Amino acid sequence: MLLLADSLHILLSFTIILSIIKISYTEDIDESIVKQKILQKILDHFQLEKPLTVDISSKVRKKYEVPVNKMDELDEVKKPVTFFEIPSKKISLSTVFFNIPKILRAYLFQEAFLKLDYYLNANVNINETFNGEIYIVTDKNELLESIGNVTFGGNSLSNGTLNIPLDVNLLSKVINSDDTNLNIYIKVHKTKTDISYSFNFASIKFHSVERKERKKRSNENENICQSKSSETSCCLRSLKINFDEIGWNFIISPKEINTNYCYGKCFSYKSDSLVGDAIYRLHSLNKKEHKSCCYPTQFRELNITIFKEGSFIETKIINDILIKKCSCY
Repeated sequence: MLLLADSLHILLSFTIILSIIKISYTEDIDESIVKQKILQKILDHFQLEKPLTVDISSKVRKKYEVPVNKMDELDEVKKPVTFFEIPSKKISLSTVFFNIPKILRAYLFQEAFLKLDYYLNANVNINETFNGEIYIVTDKNELLESIGNVTFGGNSLSNGTLNIPLDVNLLSKVINSDDTNLNIYIKVHKTKTDISYSFNFASIKFHSVERKERKKRSNENENICQSKSSETSCCLRSLKINFDEIGWNFIISPKEINTNYCYGKCFSYKSDSLVGDAIYRLHSLNKKEHKSCCYPTQFRELNITIFKEGSFIETKIINDILIKKCSCY
């Protein structure tokens, strides 16, 4: 009996060791894949096919470098910028309908853009430029003040995507009202040509900060994975990338980024977002299984500066790398 107990104990210990090795190996693979995706995003944003090899003197390099600890100080002083994108629920001719989540009232908007996909009929003179204004429409179909100007056409393309700056102050008044509906009318001026056009997709993109500094609470980091082997919930795992260590010497600043990636499982009976809940209900009606996934819902902006050609400097703000929050979709 004693020999059997010892054998079982050895077998159990061996099984635990194998499990730890498997978990560690899986985690390394996960981090490696995430790291490669982040690096590819950086290349894509700068329109590079591969990392650049640059030969810049240390004197020139130090002129542009920002120390890692200094960047952390700046990040702590500055309120984190949150990016939202609200897709339209319906487009009817020149009127676009939106449902605005109440959570947006907790934010101050720095910038707002209307993203608009348009299509021009191939029979019209697409070299002509079409101009117009964007208005907020009331429930009684009354036009309020203009919140933006639109211009499209004027080239050889019959379709395209516009990013139109909107008046943040006027837009904020509507969003902070009791109404959760936002209707926008795109009024295009008449031209000599009998124009035929349509809008295929629209969304509003917000750059915002929280209205008030929230006091740090004990549950502030609930979204952080409690253990590296945890797969039972959707959470954040930390990831550090040092550009010098991987040979990316063309990146001037930052030399290192501390980011997160989404990890864990989601279950069809639980969703952290209205979209996820709606998808689950839709799949339930169709008797189809909804496979929920853990995905990023909020980001912080990241400024990256590189040497592109010789001593030519280029800086870009990247909004889809520094993950702030994950949710189930």
